[in-house]
Formats: sequence, C-alpha cells, structure tokens
Amino acid sequence: MEVSDATSAYRHWLSPIVFVLAVGVLGGVVGFTPLRSLDYWWHLRTGELIVETGAVPRADPYTYTVPEAPWTDLHWTFQLALHGLHRAGGHQAVRLAKGVCVLALLAVLGAINWRRSRAAVTSLALGSMVMASASRLMERPELPSFLLLALVLALLERHRRVRDGWVFAIVPLQLLWANLHGSFAIGIAVSAMALAGELLQPWIRRDQALERDVARDLALVIALSIAVSVLNPNGLDALLLTFEQLGMIGPAEQRNVFGRWVTELRPTLAAADGVTRLAAAGGLALAAMALNARRLRPFDALLFMAFFVLALGAQRNVALLALATTPITVHNLNEFLDRRRFPKWGLHAAAVAVFCLLLFSIAKQVKEQGAVWDPSAVLQHRFPEAAADWITRESPDGPIYHSMRDGGYLIWRLYPEYRVMVDGRLEVFGAERYAPLSARVSGRPGGFRQLDEVHHFGVVLLNHQVYRDLKLLQWLHRNPEWRLVELDEIAALFVRVGADPPPWPEIGSGGSDLFRPIEANQEPVHDFRLRASRIALLRVLGRPKQARELTRETCVLYSDLAPKLCGDASVQSGAAPSSENLR
Repeated sequence: MEVSDATSAYRHWLSPIVFVLAVGVLGGVVGFTPLRSLDYWWHLRTGELIVETGAVPRADPYTYTVPEAPWTDLHWTFQLALHGLHRAGGHQAVRLAKGVCVLALLAVLGAINWRRSRAAVTSLALGSMVMASASRLMERPELPSFLLLALVLALLERHRRVRDGWVFAIVPLQLLWANLHGSFAIGIAVSAMALAGELLQPWIRRDQALERDVARDLALVIALSIAVSVLNPNGLDALLLTFEQLGMIGPAEQRNVFGRWVTELRPTLAAADGVTRLAAAGGLALAAMALNARRLRPFDALLFMAFFVLALGAQRNVALLALATTPITVHNLNEFLDRRRFPKWGLHAAAVAVFCLLLFSIAKQVKEQGAVWDPSAVLQHRFPEAAADWITRESPDGPIYHSMRDGGYLIWRLYPEYRVMVDGRLEVFGAERYAPLSARVSGRPGGFRQLDEVHHFGVVLLNHQVYRDLKLLQWLHRNPEWRLVELDEIAALFVRVGADPPPWPEIGSGGSDLFRPIEANQEPVHDFRLRASRIALLRVLGRPKQARELTRETCVLYSDLAPKLCGDASVQSGAAPSSENLR
C-alpha cells in the first residue's frame, strides 16, 4: 500500500513539476540573455544623475541640439533601481535582475487559473507568450511594466473568485507604475474593462445577476488608480503624455513622425512577419475563446479586442497582446475541457505534444540566444568603446556627430564633458525636432553637410555597423578638412583640421597599417565578422591590395560562412568585394 501511495503521488506530481521546469528553462534562456537595449545606457546614466542631484530631471541635460527641452521622465524609479544594481554588481547584476524579472512574470501569469491536473494547459499558454514576446523582454522599464500588468490581471481574477479586499492592492501597484513607465494607463484601462465586463454579464447571461459589491469595488479601484497616477514628479503632465503617445500608433493619416520612422512603432502588418507574430501572440487565445464561446466572459472578449487593436497599431505591442491573452487562453481552455470527456490516452498524448513544443521552443531560443551560456558575454551589441576611450583621453573640441543608436552609450561614457546630438528619448525631442535629425543622420554626405552648417562639428563618430553604406566615411577620409584619428571594427573617429592642425596623427598615414593584428583563437563567427568589417573599410579607405589579401585569407578560413563573398567574381578578378557582400 505504501508503494502504491508513493507511485500515485509520483505520478500526481510528475506532470506539473516537469512542465514547470520546462517553462522555467524557457524563461531562463530568454531572460538571462546578454543586455541588448540601446536605451539601457541613458537610463543608467539618468539614475546616477538623480542620485547626484537629488531630483528627477525636468529638462534635458544631455544634448546640444535640444538643450533644456522639457523632459517628462516617466521612468525615474526604474532608473534608480538600474543605478543601484549596476553599482552593486555591474552589468552582470542588471542581467541577473532581468532574468529574475522574466521568471517572476511567468510565475505570476502561471498562477492565474492554474490547475495542477492541467499543467499542460498553462504551460502551453506561457510557452506561446514567451516565444511571441521574447524580443521585448529586455532591460527596459517595459519589462517591470509587464510584471505589473500581470499582477493587475491576477488581482482582478482573484476578485472574481474571492470577494475580499485584495483587489485594492491594484492602487499601490498603479502608483508605482505611474512612476515607472508610460504604459501605466493600461492598468486603469484593464480595471475599467473588468468593470464593463461585470456590468455586461447580466445582459449576456440572463441567469446571472449583477454583483453590485464587485462592481462597486472595481469602480472605487479605478477612481483611486486615476488619483494616484498623478502622484509623480511630473504631475498631470505624465498622464497627458500617455494620451499624446497614442499618436505614435494611431491610423496612418494621424501618425506622427515617430510612428513612421521608429521600427517598433510601425504597424505590425507592415512587417514581413506581421501576420505570423499576431497569430503567435493571440491565435491560441482566439481559439480557446471560440471553443468556449457559449460561456465566454465579456471581460475576456473586451481584453482581447483592446490588446489586439494595440498590437495592430505598433509592432512592440504584440508582446502586450501575448501577455494579456495568456490568462484568457488558460481560463477558456479549462472551461472547455471541463465540459468534455476525453480518453486518457488522448489527454496524455496532448500533454506529450505540449512538452515537445516546449522543448522545441527551448532549443530555438538557445540557438538564437546562444550567448546566454557564456558568462562573459554581458552585452549583446558592440559599442564604440575605443572611440569613446579616445575622446575621453584626448579631449578634442566638440560637438560630436553620431548616430541615434550611439547617443545613449555616449551619454553614459562622455556626459557631462560632452553632450550628444540625438538619442532614444523621443519624449524629449518631439516629432518636430526629431524629424530633421532622423532625416539627416543617415550616414550620407548630403545630410551631414546640412547638419554641419548648423552645428559645426568638431568630431565625427561613425559607427560603420550602423551606417551600412560607407559613403560618408569615404567622403570624410578624402576631405582634407577632416582627419581619421581612431579606427576599429566598430567605429571610425574623425576630427576637424581647421586653421590650426590638430596634434593627433592620421591613422594609416605613410602607408602604415590601419589595424592592429588579428588576435588568434577567437570565436569563428566573431573572427569572420571582424575580418569582413576590415575588408569593407580597407576598400573604402583606398587599400585595395590589403583588401584582396584579407579577402583571400578569409575565404580560405571561412568559405562556409561567406559563400557569397568567396564566390564573388570580384574576388577571382583580384578586386576587393563591395561592402554589401560583407554585411
């Protein structure tokens, strides 16, 4: 009997434990990846600035193009937390906290409508959510905002089942949210949809009466949430800004420049994989609601429609749709299964299929996020460290021309000695200021000359990983007014010559090498990319012989990684390949 009981308990717990572990591994693979957000740097520096000054900035301190422009900094608590983590353990501590936050998000969502006997249902919904939103689970205020949304959904679901005061915990969560991220209005909107669902329920289901105490509690939660949302350093401006930002994802004719230029703000269906992403984010929930159509709750329908519209409006909101619809999937699938009788072998086969899908998802993410297994790979993107080191060491006269991509990193490295031209803080630049900058910071000589007439740059930092065509780099190299003083596989740094020649010699003058020797025993893909970057630069900088020699050497080592490069007729003829073949 004891053996039988032990075996029964083992079988009873095996399924939930296995599924929980599989979902946890998937979340870990996605969550503990190297840091990759370009906004990470200015958030980190702003946290330090708040500690130094004892105040949240209300005007822009970082740029010379929009100096002292109004800045509604909605993210100050996130920035303080980021600064504290970095001060305690560097970038690794931030990476660790990101992973913990992703696992906490999965734990909160998984607890909503969890049934131990149907762990596969929750695991299927969570796995789908992770795969649909993996690209947005970054070290940005958006991630803790996702966690707050999950907590709000969990409290609303609890209030539906248990009539107690826990639903009022939404109010302090809303207070934190309003000081963390601009999406805090979503929390209020979700609570309002829950109230609307309660009011609609008696009209749709005649056998159910309106539960006035539930509706009263929800109305009070909404009123208090609105009231506490203005308790932030920006006051009412923070609330107004959230409505202004709707213009970024509105109809095409109403979109401002951000909605047209910023990739993550463009309509999802405008992307090549737009339909696929929408199906991954909301398809499972839609199917679950269809199966449970006769008992579908109005709240679920309202929630799905609202977040589906958001996801249509902007690519970044696909993750929100995936998150919000996870509880919808679990609830409706469970209700559908409650009313059906299936053979045990069928249920077991479905559970095995779900587990196999989780294993496939883990393998896919490991392949895409392979650097997660390398503890030393803290940052996913490479930044112009050598160029920033040179500027810090030599202190050339500014201002600096650079890409928007590098603005945040330069704020972290160079402020307050140098200010930047442009960065990712859209709420600072505004559509009118951002439009001319984004049009001219394109790596083309024409746009550069237009900006140079206004700002008279002293330094040009060209991240040639960003400027895929190298026309501006070639133009500057041939222009006697500019001198190349620092060069690596990430960026080229030029200083203006002017009336008094600068004291720094030109890189590669007198026929000397442009680059240091390539280090041996590097990871093959990294070594190939380094070589490819050098070949393009040698060609642009007038070193065709060196470009040919490096091309042939690279093709001997990595013909499998560069079939287009090594099969190019230009290689056979002795000419250096074009930069397009190397990217």
